[in-house]
Amino acid sequence: MSRINSIVRISIVIIILSSISHTLVSGQTNAKWITNIEIKEAETGKIIGVDDLLLTGRLYEVHVEITMPLSAEIEVVAETQLEWDEVGSLWNVIEGAGAIKFTDPQQNIISFTPKAKDAKLVLFIRGRAPRDITMKRVDDLILHYTTNINLVFLNVKDGSPLESIEKMVVDSWILDFNNKVEEKKVFLDEIKDEANEKWFSLTSSLVGYSESMANNGFTDMASQILDLIPSSRDSVPLKPVQQDFLMANISYLGIGVLGILAVIGMVQWSRNRSKNSIFEDVLKDQVKRLEVLRVRGERIDRRFASDLEELKDTVKKVLEGE
Repeated sequence: MSRINSIVRISIVIIILSSISHTLVSGQTNAKWITNIEIKEAETGKIIGVDDLLLTGRLYEVHVEITMPLSAEIEVVAETQLEWDEVGSLWNVIEGAGAIKFTDPQQNIISFTPKAKDAKLVLFIRGRAPRDITMKRVDDLILHYTTNINLVFLNVKDGSPLESIEKMVVDSWILDFNNKVEEKKVFLDEIKDEANEKWFSLTSSLVGYSESMANNGFTDMASQILDLIPSSRDSVPLKPVQQDFLMANISYLGIGVLGILAVIGMVQWSRNRSKNSIFEDVLKDQVKRLEVLRVRGERIDRRFASDLEELKDTVKKVLEGE
């Protein structure tokens, strides 16, 4: 009987201690663990700012300072989504090695115990942003999405998350598109007071259309659409008071389907289709491309595919003179 009582008492003590430990940890879930972090490009030494993006496949160095907000016999796991580049170590302990419980220089996790409140643990991570994390394959399509990764993620082993530092990652396709769309926006802002208002409105819509496509992963097509917008004032139709809108140079063909509709005007197109066979051929080709894109888009987002269908129907109506 006394043995049973002893077992019961021991069990109660274990439960109480576990409860206290859980309460301590739960109370620190919102505490600040990571008190300093610095991110650099390994090859150039360039400091990565708060709003800067990481590039897939590029090598980064991260200095992380962790200040223990409590002292407890718990195991805290630190993880990173950066990948070991097969040179040196992914993790290095600069300060506070006594707190480390487990580390493997080539793995993306280490663990430590906060043995003393306010003690510091300084870690150095050297790894590459995952190469394929921004890409998603759907049948024969490769889509590109800006993606969040955890540079550092702290959690209690088999327990609650504590804190994380995230960064957005892009690939070269997304980066090229982002740079290109920014250049087009700057250019359009520069010529907005000179350009024909209808042309400017439709061309601005074209920029928004390309951004919508990029957000849905169709970065290559979105970039091609931006290429249709001119980058020179010489290719911009001016306001009617400065230049006869209908006498715009045929080089405006380069601005694409919406630009064409803006330059020649839908009404004029409907009345003079027989005189503009070159534009008709271009629009027919655009209808085909939009249909292919709609079919592909339907696999990803039906609402997005519906928008493409609407745009395609608008172009068809212009072709048919409606």
